[in-house]
Amino acid sequence: MYSKQRGNILFLILLAVILFAALSYAVIGNERGQVKSAAGENSEAKAAELSNYFIQIDTAVQRMMLTGGIKDYEINFYYAFASNYVIGSNDNTNCTASACRVFDPAGGGVSGRKTTAFATDVVNSSNLRVFYISVPGVGTSFPDVVLAQYTTPLGICEALNKKIGQSGIIFNVPAPNETNALMYFFSIPIGPIPSVTQTLSGISPQVGSQGTFCTCSGSDLTACLASSWMPITYHVVLAR
Repeated sequence: MYSKQRGNILFLILLAVILFAALSYAVIGNERGQVKSAAGENSEAKAAELSNYFIQIDTAVQRMMLTGGIKDYEINFYYAFASNYVIGSNDNTNCTASACRVFDPAGGGVSGRKTTAFATDVVNSSNLRVFYISVPGVGTSFPDVVLAQYTTPLGICEALNKKIGQSGIIFNVPAPNETNALMYFFSIPIGPIPSVTQTLSGISPQVGSQGTFCTCSGSDLTACLASSWMPITYHVVLAR
């Protein structure tokens, strides 16, 4: 009788241990799921925030051109001082008044901002870059005015691409040759039709036509994250 009781007690203790372990596993799993969910929601919120900033710039540029009579080559992203809201120290000399400055209250009136919230490298990627490159599926073969955010966090990159029906990052998209296409930093915007003819290769017309997308030059995620400049978010602000 004594052995039977002791056996029952041992069984109950073992059962309690198993139930406690199962409960602990469930709680930990739930907490991990909540953390993962919160991280995903934060990335989507940041992606929406960056998209809204692009929309503000788009709206200002279209209004400046339609109601202000500003030409596409007069649109000026330089404002007040070097690398204020876009990287570079070269002003757009085609713009001779406040009305053609995107971030000037008397021009586009966009509240410019640093983009450190959308970068893993908050020193070298704290400003948008302005490229003159031709994007497949956008306008003609002439260079488009494209904003680029370097070192976009992986979660934000994936959230942006999800909006255009892309699963994850778009790989095998070489970054533009900056010395030939990066305006304001290496050179000033030029002429009614820029002579820059560089094309963003590796992008399909279907993706390019979406206007905003996130890419990597590497062939896979490991190669992508190994680069100090990737991923890159592109946004076509003005099609030519």
